[in-house]
Amino acid sequence: LAKPHLGNAYSNMIHALHKRYPEFPLKHDGGKAQTFHRILLNTCQAEFEAVPTSLSPTQEEKRKHSRDQLRLLMSERKDRIHALMKLIGLLFIKKMMAVKAIG
Repeated sequence: LAKPHLGNAYSNMIHALHKRYPEFPLKHDGGKAQTFHRILLNTCQAEFEAVPTSLSPTQEEKRKHSRDQLRLLMSERKDRIHALMKLIGLLFIKKMMAVKAIG
């Protein structure tokens, strides 16, 4: 997700995989099969929850990196967040993400 411009390609790939592999059987008997949709929702939720609350560098990052490295780090962070939001939006358009999951 480091490249926002690949959002369409990622969403198309996810959509195709969802159609091809709707469920994954568990390796252990007696368990419930995992659906592609549930795994996708859990992954998107985990990624969203991992988004930092601020785009500003932390004190530790300021100590650890040079000014140029910080600019690059913050740019990469911003691009990753942008890519995630774009992907979630594209999945919503493809009806793979419900308003309830986003809102």
